Amino acid sequence: MQNSKKFPGSQGRTNHDIAIQPLFSQPEILDLPLFKGIEVAACRLKISPQQGNLAHRYLSPAEGRTLRRFTFPQRAAQWLAGRLCAKAAALSVISASSPGSPAWQQIEIDKQASGRPFIALSSAGSVPDISISHSGTQAAAMAIRPFLCGLDLQEIKDTSRIKSRFVNPAEELIILRQGARANQSPKATFTMLWSIKEAVRKAFPLHPLPGFLDLSLQSLTPIPGGFSGRIACRRSDMPAILSVFAFIENNYAAALTINREPGTTPDNYLVTI
Repeated sequence: MQNSKKFPGSQGRTNHDIAIQPLFSQPEILDLPLFKGIEVAACRLKISPQQGNLAHRYLSPAEGRTLRRFTFPQRAAQWLAGRLCAKAAALSVISASSPGSPAWQQIEIDKQASGRPFIALSSAGSVPDISISHSGTQAAAMAIRPFLCGLDLQEIKDTSRIKSRFVNPAEELIILRQGARANQSPKATFTMLWSIKEAVRKAFPLHPLPGFLDLSLQSLTPIPGGFSGRIACRRSDMPAILSVFAFIENNYAAALTINREPGTTPDNYLVTI
């Protein structure tokens, strides 16, 4: 299992000029049972339009063309920051077991028709799966091998007007009780629940995706650095119970999960989906 605080620099450089940081302030989070038996890295980056000035150091030619097609600067900055986080996380996982890591430009990130991102198979041999998210001024990504992953990041906002769309009464009791135990506001914990369900949706290459009310929070326990939880899935093409990790920090909520279902490695996913 890999938790790199220093993400690999581009080829021929000792570091990079973009301040990518680990996603977790407590690295021991990656020792949780959820991550047992996998290689994983997760990182975050503050979104800035100035990052575009350095994009040529990190993007493949195809990615560079995609970036130039954006007409709204804010959307371009979000896209770029997410890709940079995903490349840093993927390079961290690849470098943990490969003697020679590829350059940043060789880690080319594409997307399926559904929008789910992936690393092109020709770029790095046996590749990790990736998940990307951005909200407000922050972008985040994770990479794992050998399974599929889901990550979601949300700026904390008032979700009370749409609560019925993603929270059932039993979940509301759990989220309010356990959030209070951890001294978190209802606004923060409801945002976290949204993020938990989004992370689960991202971890499964399904069409259509499960609805928010197809997923039911069964338990949530405050632990050092965040919350450990279990989600019940009401669809036959998903596992009955799925473990998640979530946390609230600096006005953001984030959640992640691992899809360990048979046949859902990145290679099989790209071949069959």
